[in-house]
Amino acid sequence: MKLEQICKIRNIKSDYIKTPMVVPSFSSKGFIDIDNIHRMLNKYIINSKLISAYDLYYKNISSEDIYGSEILFLDSGGYESKNYFQTSNIFISEYKTLEWNENKYEDVIRNIKPISDIIIINYDFEKDKTENQILFAQRLFSNYDYLYKDFLIKPDDSKGMINIEEYIANIEKLSTFDILGFTEKELGESIKQRLENLLKIRVALINLEIDKPIHILGCLDPISIWLYFLFGADIFDGLSWLRYAYSETGEAIYNSNNNLLKYCEYNLYESNLMMYYSNIKYLQNLNFEMNKFCYNYNFDNIKIKKSYISIIQDLLKEFNLI
Repeated sequence: MKLEQICKIRNIKSDYIKTPMVVPSFSSKGFIDIDNIHRMLNKYIINSKLISAYDLYYKNISSEDIYGSEILFLDSGGYESKNYFQTSNIFISEYKTLEWNENKYEDVIRNIKPISDIIIINYDFEKDKTENQILFAQRLFSNYDYLYKDFLIKPDDSKGMINIEEYIANIEKLSTFDILGFTEKELGESIKQRLENLLKIRVALINLEIDKPIHILGCLDPISIWLYFLFGADIFDGLSWLRYAYSETGEAIYNSNNNLLKYCEYNLYESNLMMYYSNIKYLQNLNFEMNKFCYNYNFDNIKIKKSYISIIQDLLKEFNLI
């Protein structure tokens, strides 16, 4: 399989919305003042963003301010409704969950105004068979034909990883969805296993001529974006842009270190705000670079550290993509 078949510009349902797409996310989990953060940054996020239905339902984020971007991803609230933190979280505070279910999620969907292009993600039922998850998602999506549908698969058992074999066995049924979603950590236990599984899924889709974009949820650091993009993924979202500062060569560094290097004369509130603005600009430029790459496949134009590019190229060679 050639790299040009795996990594390319794809359409969402029609040629109106195209990938690749880098999507800043907002969440109340780990960010007490998320409504204020969102309100201040909203007008600068032009292309796309992701917001949790849980946060809209409980007014952690004002529903009046969510329509600034051209595309709005509405997440089902699974992350916010569970009382745990991922190991990548650097702002961990007391977090209390409130009641959450599919009916509450649908209350939010019904109240969404189609001012932006709305992409809804299915309510994730964990530890259920892949076939059942597909049926549950189809049932939910059938009520909202006017919205775009992003199917997020979850692990079917307690192991915490996607059953790739079962997923591929049901892959023809996925043609009814506009986007196919996975969380980064549930694709595999190691980076290499995640890449292998992602590539298996993309190749299976290509063989069936199902040219659907793949959405990696919880992945928004530049080096990982490039890595998964080159192995067949198309859409990326996450909260790392609120947790870390992006350097010119693609590293995600602690905001405290970034504040020392760039904004030491400002207070913490001001310096964090400037970091957010800088990260938005970085992600917008990254999105442009990814589009450009699909026209010339020139690795010299990837603006991350050359040593990282060499590692990525070695992985591409190992999987016979270059």
